[in-house]
Amino acid sequence: MTTPGVGDAPTEWDRPLFTREENGLARRARVEVGLGDALAQVLAASGGAPLALPPGPVTDSLGPVLAALLPAPPPTRTLALAGPGLPVPDADIVLVPSHEVTGELWPTTATGTLVRLDEPAWRYLVRPRPPLRAPARARFLPEALERSPRSYEFFPPEPCRFTQRTALTRLPAVREPWLRSVHEKLRGPWETY
Repeated sequence: MTTPGVGDAPTEWDRPLFTREENGLARRARVEVGLGDALAQVLAASGGAPLALPPGPVTDSLGPVLAALLPAPPPTRTLALAGPGLPVPDADIVLVPSHEVTGELWPTTATGTLVRLDEPAWRYLVRPRPPLRAPARARFLPEALERSPRSYEFFPPEPCRFTQRTALTRLPAVREPWLRSVHEKLRGPWETY
């Protein structure tokens, strides 16, 4: 497999992400922890500026938290995904997958700030979403929902709050006042965002 501007991808990236023995909750937990860790790095890289997010799973999973923790739009910086099979993004902050076994970042020529994203979370954000196929479900779901490629997934994974807080604590940027206030919000009650 070849990625534009990168060269040949390692064959390990082509293997299935999850084992058959792993249940849905374990898969979801792995994705949420990965999203939480990446979100802390995205917050630090944003410098406190609002972000423009790509449509789809990135916005569905990270958008609500970023909207609650960063200033209101208009966005002044951009966030994008890089990795196997994706074009090289032109963005200020780039989510780059790290190999689950080796821990190495996917080689990219993107010029933005690179943010490490655990492979399970990256695969969740880029995997194709199949439409509902069961005809029986069509009787119970509105037509627009039936056509949506994400219609089977009513509650997208959310970044793990504990992981966000822990990852922020380890970043030197947390000493900045604006990021310290974000860190304090994450320590508060769940209702704060």
